[in-house]
Amino acid sequence: MSWKKRRVAGWESGDEYSTTTSLGRRKGPALTVHERLAQRYGVWKELYRLQLEQPDEGERLYRACVQDLEHRRAKETDFERIQTIIRDQFGDPQNTYGNVHVTGTNGKGTVCYKTADLLAANGLSPVGLFTSPHIFSIRERFRVDGEKISRLELLAVVRVIDEVMAEGSERLRFFQTCTLIAFLWFLFKGVRVAVIEVGIGGRLDATNVIERPLCTVITSVDLDHVEYLGPTLSHIAREKAGIFKPNCLAVVGPGIKPEALEAIQNTALSVGASLHCVRREILDDIGYLDANYPEPAEWSHDYEKSGPPRVPPASGTTGPRPLGASQTSPGSGTGGPTPRSLGLGPLGSGAIVKVNGLIAATVAKHVCEKLGRDILSLPLSPVMPPGRAEEALPGVYVDGGHNSAAMRNLAWRLRHTGKPVFLGLALSQRRTLEVFNPLVEILGTRIREVRYLNYKHELQRSDGAIEKDLTMTNVK
Repeated sequence: MSWKKRRVAGWESGDEYSTTTSLGRRKGPALTVHERLAQRYGVWKELYRLQLEQPDEGERLYRACVQDLEHRRAKETDFERIQTIIRDQFGDPQNTYGNVHVTGTNGKGTVCYKTADLLAANGLSPVGLFTSPHIFSIRERFRVDGEKISRLELLAVVRVIDEVMAEGSERLRFFQTCTLIAFLWFLFKGVRVAVIEVGIGGRLDATNVIERPLCTVITSVDLDHVEYLGPTLSHIAREKAGIFKPNCLAVVGPGIKPEALEAIQNTALSVGASLHCVRREILDDIGYLDANYPEPAEWSHDYEKSGPPRVPPASGTTGPRPLGASQTSPGSGTGGPTPRSLGLGPLGSGAIVKVNGLIAATVAKHVCEKLGRDILSLPLSPVMPPGRAEEALPGVYVDGGHNSAAMRNLAWRLRHTGKPVFLGLALSQRRTLEVFNPLVEILGTRIREVRYLNYKHELQRSDGAIEKDLTMTNVK
């Protein structure tokens, strides 16, 4: 039975479920669980459809649902509990379709969006996408083929979860609930592949219940969330590499420093994962000349071998060759896809966008090959998640970066404007202005005036704390 036929025939009513697919559906006790969940989903979706015909009632139900989810917020560290609940009460829905599992300090959301876009473009629809955080609506976290989950579907899935949980233990926390919403909704929609973004870290993240991913990804490693992941790059890298699985390809982005890369390599070796490092030279090819990255000589021999030789500038030109101008022929080297072999199209603006695009293309190529799909096209996807150096108005950029590495990437993009930069910053209690030092260092500017807009949020950093930050950092 085709994916499309099964979805129409079975998932809406819950009266049919096929365990015979190219990805291998789980059989046994889980099948009974999934049939029961699908039936409940069909019932609740129909009830909510009737209620949503009354706009006021539908809006009330939706707002109440979202408010209830928001009240479940707390840091979730009990991985064994969520693992047991998803397995025993929900039948591990995440293992009934293929998964691409993505972590990283920065860039993971962008890589997720681009990977999902490329997989759909190569005939693997429907493709699920689960990312965090959201900007305006919680529905942004859950997408199938680019379309957000509807209000009706969100209500139905949450009601199914709460009903099942009522039979056993206390409710899940916010991110755990969101993770389960994604897993179940993708099951109900009959996705072929889901691209899943880690919340924090990886090893103990709720998303790490995925047992047999098609591919795992680490986009970058830098200092962030040190209170949860550890104080050094090695600690953080080990936590992120905790998503690696036996006999599964692990793709690692360029620019990861040696101490973090060593921890990643050791973890891959210990679990039996196959490691592919996107070549470091790509940073120079696209002109991403950042002193914070080590010179090639500082990288391990194994890492350097993972990519093809660097392509020198074309005759008569100066400076690094743009990524799209690479003359590397298909199949050369051992580092996997190269610009020409992938048939890369026009490049998006911003070096880091190109890096993330190449990571996504590498992942999509592997997934297509693993599922026996002919690769139709793998351009650098233009898709971007909201809030990533997004030009909301002419000359007004919105960026959700919240660590020094993200600020460094943002500054690299802004430095080409040659115009004064006005910064509007939002700080939580545990963030300091030191995060924004890279903006000052790279943009070569000084803050001449500071004005405060009191939002009156319980988690905002106080005026006094910001004044203290100004005396202790390069932001002056």
